[in-house]
Amino acid sequence: MVAATAVEKLPALDADGNRITVSGLSSGAYMAVQLAVAHSARVTGVGVFAGGPYYCVGLNLARAEGVCMQGSPGSDGSIRDAERLAGLHLIDSTEHLRRMRAWLLAGEADTKVVSPVVRASADFFAHYNKAGTKFTLQPGLGHGLPTPSHGVACDISAAPYINKCGADFVGPMLEALQAGNAATSAGKGRLLAFDQTEFVPAWRRWWSLSSLGP
Repeated sequence: MVAATAVEKLPALDADGNRITVSGLSSGAYMAVQLAVAHSARVTGVGVFAGGPYYCVGLNLARAEGVCMQGSPGSDGSIRDAERLAGLHLIDSTEHLRRMRAWLLAGEADTKVVSPVVRASADFFAHYNKAGTKFTLQPGLGHGLPTPSHGVACDISAAPYINKCGADFVGPMLEALQAGNAATSAGKGRLLAFDQTEFVPAWRRWWSLSSLGP
């Protein structure tokens, strides 16, 4: 966890608690899917750049870099696990997924997370809300966040995983997840390191077990 003395308190952001969406690339996309399904009562949309289906690894760590990145896991197992865990009240009811919007992008040239893995994630969300799920297989895209003019060549699957593809993909994702509200990723912002202690129980702070920091 970043030392509290080195960062500021997170300011009020005026966020609408009824319109929460989550999104990410690669491991961040897997996390976004997990979060969206587990907390589907509050999350209304999920954006996935090169990420696989819910609970793909389960308790079998061998699947992490195997079928869940380089294989074709399908969606049936994820659907069964979501229903089972919801039935045990360990995650929110899957009924909330019927209004979940999902936007997913796979790169045809991605060598890290192959397209059938991302398609399995799309099939999972489409099982609950087909009309609200959009999956795209992008020709010439490697493993990375596609941008209009920043990063490595579009077909590269290597650090920093920001790819110059000549088009904006984040804006359309946000627009799809916000149900028609105009959105763009062209605006300027700032990265903010903030003190996380107010969001973490004291015992976890003591053992430094919780952080969204790198």
